[in-house]
Amino acid sequence: MKTRLQELRKAAGFKSAKAFAESYGVNLNTYTGYEQGKPLSLEQAWAFADFFDCSLDELAGRDRPKRDYADPQQAQLNAMYERLEDSGKSAALGSIRGILDQQGRDKSSAPDSGAGHQGDRRRTA
Repeated sequence: MKTRLQELRKAAGFKSAKAFAESYGVNLNTYTGYEQGKPLSLEQAWAFADFFDCSLDELAGRDRPKRDYADPQQAQLNAMYERLEDSGKSAALGSIRGILDQQGRDKSSAPDSGAGHQGDRRRTA
């Protein structure tokens, strides 16, 4: 299986396999073999994925299709979330938590519909 090692190495700023191998602490011939398709052990793949801060799927060159959502608004939310920086992601999550908390308060203050007992209501987080 051909990996994306060369692409990931270059994206990380290593212009040559030699420079990367020296920095990473692996034999140059071993590393270039990996770039050319020599099989990696799972442990070595994990180590490379950790180094390049990517998933095993990304390392292996597997393009997984994006999940389709029945609700188009969820797809829009996910697409927008992916474009946010970390501070924006934190703010978005805080906003959603606030909305959910408010909905929980609204539901708990609604009159009992008669289905079940007041003590049976449980709030889930």
